[in-house]
Amino acid sequence: MKAVDRRQIRLAAEAMVGAMRMSDPKSFLIDFSACLYAVCAGGPAEALRQVMMEDPQQGLEHIYWRYPQLPQREYRREQGICSASQECRGYVGEIMRLIDAEADSRFEQTARVYHAVFDSMIQERLIEDFITPESLCDLMVQMTNPMPGEQVADPACGSGRFLAAVHRQCPDCILTGMDVQPEFRELAFFNLFFSGRTEAEIWMDDFLSGGEKLPKADLILSNPPYTDKSELTVRFTDRILHQLKDGGRCGLLVPQGFLTNSSSHLVRDERRFILDQCRLEAVISLPRKIYRPYMESYSSLILIRKSRTYGDNYPVFISILPECEETDPRLADQIYRAGMKRILSQWKRYQEGGTPDEEIARVVSSEDMRSHDLMLAAETYWTEGYVPAGNEIDELLRVMEKARNRLDELLEELLR
Repeated sequence: MKAVDRRQIRLAAEAMVGAMRMSDPKSFLIDFSACLYAVCAGGPAEALRQVMMEDPQQGLEHIYWRYPQLPQREYRREQGICSASQECRGYVGEIMRLIDAEADSRFEQTARVYHAVFDSMIQERLIEDFITPESLCDLMVQMTNPMPGEQVADPACGSGRFLAAVHRQCPDCILTGMDVQPEFRELAFFNLFFSGRTEAEIWMDDFLSGGEKLPKADLILSNPPYTDKSELTVRFTDRILHQLKDGGRCGLLVPQGFLTNSSSHLVRDERRFILDQCRLEAVISLPRKIYRPYMESYSSLILIRKSRTYGDNYPVFISILPECEETDPRLADQIYRAGMKRILSQWKRYQEGGTPDEEIARVVSSEDMRSHDLMLAAETYWTEGYVPAGNEIDELLRVMEKARNRLDELLEELLR
């Protein structure tokens, strides 16, 4: 069995991505993934040769005929590999030749190639739709701790990164995804397959207007689409909470405005509903640069449990993942992992009944959040000026005492 150099694969993937000159890179990635799937399955060699050299459309049609388990799609010569240059298809052939033909290593090597190409396309911004960083997916999965047999869903699954992250931690979960774009249903299939031969049911539908195909879930992890207007986040959050089983939980990425907007009654009412009718378990403020190379955005991770068994006043875990000044967007997904690891360790300590290190995480009460105008952002309770509800008089007395002592010092200096 020949050893395939990771650097060799990465360089070949970058060269192929650099040679792409087409209007629909997602279709190219889907076509290329189908070819990798065929290699992993042991053939058909003639169809693969046609894709790379002669008639890509005919070769792809034969691959999909041979493997009906693949999400079916119609091919047109102006899309994907069919529209790629001969140079680009030449790189496809070069990459295929790097893969060992021996069955026991085929999956590992095709998966490595797939992720190298996928990551290169992300860095070159060839997949224009928003991609949640893998490190952030892993953090959310570890904090929500999916258990074997649980129904886990993502109603805006995109390329399936959350579902793949769940499978990495708990392979025995039942995975279901939904997305309104047909291309992402296909990408999710391949991403899940090359992330560990994961089986998941992926539906194509609009979660807000439909979504009936999604079963009630024990856990929902999602990065719902949002705009500068937080009302869209309200609609998704409300629908997601409805989709949870009683006692179920969700981890969501939301814009900062959803946690701080004081002018929209709709947004404030949703925050009040979360505090009063559910349990807000955690709020993690995220760095502005964490979504690079695609965008920079102020957002937070929130964990919610659909339950009213905790009473009106309960603790909420908060933390802030520090910004990093690293300017290279290609490193954005890696540079925050150390900070995430520290937050995760404090979350586990807190879950076990311990007190988190205040340099990394803190605990505030839901009553504090209600008394601070329903502000849910972690920054509200991280500043030196923050005073927990009920302690305002004590704090005022401390400030007055400090001022009186300072005044006495000044008078003593003047009388000398």
